[in-house]
Amino acid sequence: MYFEKKDWKIKWKFSELKDWKYKTVKLSEWRTNLQNNLYFWWYIPHIQEWLWELGHFVPNDKIHEDLKEILLQDKKLNELTWTYKKYVKSTANLNKKEFIKYLNDVEKYVFTAFHFSIPDHSFN
Repeated sequence: MYFEKKDWKIKWKFSELKDWKYKTVKLSEWRTNLQNNLYFWWYIPHIQEWLWELGHFVPNDKIHEDLKEILLQDKKLNELTWTYKKYVKSTANLNKKEFIKYLNDVEKYVFTAFHFSIPDHSFN
């Protein structure tokens, strides 16, 4: 959940609300619509098309969830039990820099794991 005021956005993670943690970030730091569109309208469809050529009919949302599971897995320390709990970050909560790293990680992953290159998206 988040609240917006002019150029600022405050995000609360309800799973962490008991710790009264919140994050205040300038809106311009969050991933852009252009980055989001590049991922969902260029990267994911090319991966899906390649999988379909191999005979694997995988929906877009499954590809997205699998990539997140592989590339955005993290862990958080429970200070009471001193154990780590694994969780998967959301792409919606990545800032511009983190999202660029995620896109690069997607490209590296599909190339190293499957020897598939996502076509260049620049139209120079």
